[in-house]
Amino acid sequence: EKKCVILLSNCANESGYELFENIMKIYRGGTWEKPRKLIADTLYTVMQKSSVADAIRVYKNLKKTDSTAFDYSSSALEWLGERLLLFKDYEAATAIFKLATEVNPDYAYGYFYLGHVYEKWGKLPEAIEAYQMAVTKDKNARSGIDAAFQLQYLKSQK
Repeated sequence: EKKCVILLSNCANESGYELFENIMKIYRGGTWEKPRKLIADTLYTVMQKSSVADAIRVYKNLKKTDSTAFDYSSSALEWLGERLLLFKDYEAATAIFKLATEVNPDYAYGYFYLGHVYEKWGKLPEAIEAYQMAVTKDKNARSGIDAAFQLQYLKSQK
């Protein structure tokens, strides 16, 4: 189409993918559709006021009762889990990545990031198990390849 679209945003409450799709629709003569909000900010707010368990309950309830308002994708949960990992909240990050793999059992990145959290947390047997799941789910994807390298590294540290 000979178009270059560069999308920069510090607005974490809307899906960048949907913004991009809307831009392409406009280029193609279509109409703009309001992007769905990312669920990550809502869950993070619940966690700050209450607990990660409550945030997970909110996620599941919203997904059942309001399936179109939010982006419930695994990548939205990944974003939240990465934020929690940055703050070294390993317990909460683990819970979020477990949720990501629960709602999408074939999501190799969920297992990769779960392994990464366990590794940072110092729980090496759990890290190895999660990395092995990532490789099992998709050994040819970036997540599976990265997990395989981490497995080699962790096993060499024993």
